[in-house]
Amino acid sequence: MAKKILIVDDEDDLREGLQRLFEIRGWEVVVATNGEEARQVLGGSSVGLVLSDVRMPQMDGVELLKKIRSRDPNVPTVVIMSGYTDAGEDGLKSLGASEVFAKPVPAKQLMSAIDGLLGSG
Repeated sequence: MAKKILIVDDEDDLREGLQRLFEIRGWEVVVATNGEEARQVLGGSSVGLVLSDVRMPQMDGVELLKKIRSRDPNVPTVVIMSGYTDAGEDGLKSLGASEVFAKPVPAKQLMSAIDGLLGSG
C-alpha cells in the first residue's frame, strides 16, 4: 500500500516538483496551497506525513503544525521547510515537527529524511 503525503506550499513550482518526486517513488500525494486548505484535507483524509512550508497566506505552517498537534501529538509526522521563520528549528521541533529544513532543500537530503521517518517504498 502506498504511503500518503500531504505537501503544503504556496509556491506552485516547488509544490508540483515535490509532488512529482514523491509520485515517481510510488507515494500517494495530496497537495494544498496554504495551511487552511491543508487543515481541510486532513479533516477528510488520512496521511502519514505532512511536508509544509512555513510562510504561506491564510494559515502559515507554524499555525498548521499547532493545529495538527492539538488533534494528535504523534500523527501525522510533520516536516517543515522554510526560507525564514521567527520560530527557528528548535522552536518548530518543540511544537512537534519531526524535521526542519532550510529552503532550498536538496531533494536527496529530503527524500533520505522522509525515508528514515516513514520507511522507504
